[in-house]
Amino acid sequence: MWWLRTPLSKLLPTLSRFKWRDLEIDLSKEIEKISEETNALSTEKDSVLSDDEVSEIEQLQSEVEEVARVSPPAAITLAWTELEREILTTAHRLGMQSKSRAFVTSHKALNTLVGSEKLSREELRLLKKMQMLRNQAAHHSRELQYLTQDDAVQYLANVLLLINRLRAIDA
Repeated sequence: MWWLRTPLSKLLPTLSRFKWRDLEIDLSKEIEKISEETNALSTEKDSVLSDDEVSEIEQLQSEVEEVARVSPPAAITLAWTELEREILTTAHRLGMQSKSRAFVTSHKALNTLVGSEKLSREELRLLKKMQMLRNQAAHHSRELQYLTQDDAVQYLANVLLLINRLRAIDA
C-alpha cells in the first residue's frame, strides 16, 4: 500500500472529488470550510458600502450567478478576478505602488499588507486557500465536474466578504 501514496499525492491537487474506501476529498467541502472560517472572522473591520459599491457588488453577483449556471469553475475564476483586483486596489490606495498596478503582484501586495499589519495572518491564509481553489478551477476545469452552481455562489459570498474587509483597511 505504501507504493500508492506518492502517486496519489501527486494526483490529489488536480481532482474535485476523489473517493477511495473511507477517504473522500471534495472541493465543495473545501468551499464550505472557507465559508465557516470567513464568517468566523471579526466583523469590526467591515466597511460601510457606498451606493456605487453596492451597485458594483450587485452587478458582480448577477454576472457570477449567470456564469455559474453554465460553468461553475468559470464563475469561481471570475469571482477571484474581482478579489484580486481589490487586493491590488487596496495596495495602490495605501501607496504601495507609485506609477502602475502592473508592477505589484497580488502575492506581493498581500505579503506587504500582512507585514504592515493591515491584514491578519488568518485573513492571508483564507485568501491563499481561495486562490488555490481558483487555480484548480482555472487549470483543471475538466476534473471539476462535481462543482455545482451553489459552490460557485458560495465562493462568491466569501469573495464579497473579503473584498469588504480589504475596502475597510485604512492607511
